Parts: sequence; structure tokens; C-alpha cells
Amino acid sequence: MTREKIRVLHIITKMDWGGAQENTLLTVQGLRGTGFDVHLASSPGGHWEQKAREIADRYFVIPSMRRGIYLMNNTRAFFELFDLIRSNHYDVVHTHSTNAGLLGRAAAKLAGVPVIVHTVHGFGFDNVTFSRWARFLLIQLEKVAGIFTDRLVMQAKRNEQEAFEMRIASEEKMITIYSGISLNRFHKSYDKKRIKKQLNISEGSFVVGWVGRMTEQNAPWIFLDAAKYLSEMYPEIHFLMIGDGHLRSYCEEMSREITRITFTGYRSDVHEMYAVMDVLVSTVRWAGLGRTITQAMASGLPVISTGVNGVPELVKDGVTGLIIPVDDPDAIAGTVKNLFLNPDLRSKIAENAEEIVTPAFSVESMVEQTKTLYLNLLKDKKLV
Repeated sequence: MTREKIRVLHIITKMDWGGAQENTLLTVQGLRGTGFDVHLASSPGGHWEQKAREIADRYFVIPSMRRGIYLMNNTRAFFELFDLIRSNHYDVVHTHSTNAGLLGRAAAKLAGVPVIVHTVHGFGFDNVTFSRWARFLLIQLEKVAGIFTDRLVMQAKRNEQEAFEMRIASEEKMITIYSGISLNRFHKSYDKKRIKKQLNISEGSFVVGWVGRMTEQNAPWIFLDAAKYLSEMYPEIHFLMIGDGHLRSYCEEMSREITRITFTGYRSDVHEMYAVMDVLVSTVRWAGLGRTITQAMASGLPVISTGVNGVPELVKDGVTGLIIPVDDPDAIAGTVKNLFLNPDLRSKIAENAEEIVTPAFSVESMVEQTKTLYLNLLKDKKLV
């Protein structure tokens, strides 16, 4: 390698607001200025495209890249990625999300990139809204892509187990690097009275929060079903929904019967939103681990979550959080009621939760492990 800096390209399908996108941006930002020339590519648009342009050394738009299985778009996107990768002579290509992961790794292999890495932010084939055919196809494609991937980065050990059992990758090809967050932002104390006033929440309310993209993956309507029941039984409870997405209008319509509920849309100050919550509920249906959960735990909140994929590695039922079945509003209502009536249980769970995420889930730890991974893989190929 003759360049002074190692040239890395990160590819993600879309720069929307979400956990995979935040993970990618924090990684790119952390690697800059540490001996790496870090580029980033994604499809056009998205809430965080401008942020991506500001953070990366160079940012590229892949016009044809889209979410979903679209033969013509995917074919064009593949050649767009191939041209980009070949012309910039990358030492490492690191992909994120399903489409960018499959197309980007294939293009990197064809272009002769020496090191190819992919982070699994939840497998696409875990999407319960996909047909059986689509899920089967994605599994086969992941197996093929795994052949020419130097390392699969998992967000939890349970994700490694899932990939191994489905024969997507061998154990030696996988590594777990927890998705880091800016812990200091979530550990800080904030003026709860001021924030509640801004959100029109009564000072003495018990706030049950939900944070995420309002999509089928996160099932916000399940949270609202539980909220309807709880609002009738407990007038002290106020529901706070942070996030946006194509289901927001549907959720707002659905919430008309709930008198004490606030929709904020996307918030860049989500750390302040956690400060006014008493409990966070995650209704996620598939995930790598669950970034929202990590943030809430770092904020000292008890978490109620579904036990999908890697979540139980973080939310240990009855110890660091409470596990509920997928798509079960009755279970949510019962568990929220239990925490509402048991402040000692809330405090104990929150204390245990905060301990488990510090310092294992820091941005600094994630970036350092990623940097070490790149260097080790390049050393194995005698390129550094």
C-alpha cells in the first residue's frame, strides 16, 4: 500500500433516521483523522444525507439504489457501485443494510477490493412482512455474499449464532462489535420540568415512551393498542411517541381515543426525550440488537421489549429489562402496569440496565474495535 492513509468506503442503502444509519455515521466520524480516508455512499435523499456529506471525507450518491427487490434498479445500482469502487481504489469496503450489503460486496469483489466487511443490522430475511419466496431468496443471497466477505460484524452474539445455524458464515468469519452510542449525552441530567412543559405533559405524569421509525418493523400500532387500555385505567399515564415514518398518519388517527399522548416526530435531541420518560417500550419485530433500547438503558430507564434476535443479550428478563412477546398489546399493558405500580422494581431494573451498557456500548469502543479489525485484515493480506 503506497498511500499515507487507508482508503475506506462505507455503503448504506439510505440515509434515513435510524439505528443502522447512526451507527454508520458515528463509525465514519470516529475513523476520520486516525489514518483513514473515509468515504460514504448511499441512495439519494434521506433525513441524514446532509449530515453524511458533512461527516465523510467524501460522499457519493448511488442514484439507482433502493430498498426492496427490484431487478432493474438493483442491476443499475450494482454497476454504479462497481464504477465508484474501481475508480477510487479502496483498501476496505464496509457495507451496511441488506441491499447495500449484497450489491456493495459483490461490486467490491469484482473490483478487486482486498478487504470486504459487512455489518449486520438485522438480517433482511427476518422481515416478517416479506413473502416466503423473498425470504428464501435473501437467505441464499446472504450465503453467496458470505463467501467473499472477509468479516461479518454482528451487533450481538445471538446474531452470530443465527448466521452460523443458517450456514451464512463460519464462526471464524464473524465478530461481534456492539453498536456504540454517545454515552455522555444519555448520562447527563436534564431539566425535566422544562422539557415536559415544552411537550405539554403534566409535571406529575408517568411517561411511557416509544422511540423509532414508524414502520412495520417497529409495529407502533401495537404500542397504541396497549396505550388505549392503559389510558382508560390510569389517567396519570402519558404516552410519548418519538419518531417518524410512513405509518405516522395512521398512528395519529389510531390515537384519537387516547387523550394523553404526544407525537413529536423525529427529534435530534432524543437524549432529552428519554429524560422525561419513566419507562421505554420497544415493539420491534426484528432487529440486530436495538439501538433505542441501548440509549434508554444508558439514560437509566427500565425497558420493556420484545425478545427478538439479539435483544435478550441486552435485555435480560427481570434483571436489566422485561421481555414481552411480539405483537402482544395485552402483555405490554400488563408489564407497564406492573412497573407503574412498583417503583422499587423500576429502580432496580434501571440500575442494572445502566451498568450493562457502560462502557461496552460507547462510540469510542466501537470505533477502536472497527479500526483494529480493518488493520488486522489488511495485515493478514500483507497490505500494511
